[in-house]
Amino acid sequence: MEENKKQLTLSQRIKIEDMLNQRCRKYEIAKELNKSQSTIAREINKHKILKPHNIFKNDNAYNCKYFINCKVCTGKCRIYQPISCKDMDRNIGSCNNCPNIKTCTLDKYFYKAEKAQKDYEYTLKDSRQGVNLNTSELISLAHIICSLIKKGQSIYTILNNHPEIKLCEKTIYNYIEMGLFKDWDVTNLTLKRKVKRKISKKKLKKRKEPANYEGRTYTDYLEYKIQNPNIPTTEMDTVYNYQSGPYI
Repeated sequence: MEENKKQLTLSQRIKIEDMLNQRCRKYEIAKELNKSQSTIAREINKHKILKPHNIFKNDNAYNCKYFINCKVCTGKCRIYQPISCKDMDRNIGSCNNCPNIKTCTLDKYFYKAEKAQKDYEYTLKDSRQGVNLNTSELISLAHIICSLIKKGQSIYTILNNHPEIKLCEKTIYNYIEMGLFKDWDVTNLTLKRKVKRKISKKKLKKRKEPANYEGRTYTDYLEYKIQNPNIPTTEMDTVYNYQSGPYI
């Protein structure tokens, strides 16, 4: 049996589209792909494409379940509630190849595998701003470390057992902190030691001001230059932070 990895691939998305076109239910698709039904439902709901019934006319009133008794709804009524479709909302999740599609007056939702894959890749790219990994490298890394993290192994142990990973322990922790592996259900909460670990406060070097300025004021400097005109002057800048902070 194929390993039940959380992340869906393009081939699996194509299989979802094919089975939706055959009017298969979500639990049947989940069984075929060895996935949970909630995973399939989220995938369809997240990537389904809206096709309005009539883009030129605001006919929300006719789609309201209270229209027969009310007849004054404009779609902005506070009790407006669209008519539900059992196949769309519960059983299948999309209108792919629906036998009633020509006569149905409701908005249509379709699932397209290629569009879903592009949306997913764009989301990955957007979430990897500032990360030195491409999409395939991120997926490959996730397939190695995520299942081991869920089994309780530390990042240090995983890197020792997998020398092919050319990243340091700190980098992996940063990637988890950035949420790059949340699609594989790995977050900070998955790391037991990190959840328990308290963030140490940065200890700043306490500023020590010299108590005696005698002979070191700007007036003393001007008098010294008058007495020693041939001595060159050397300047040095001091980066002065806030009163209790560090300084150079």
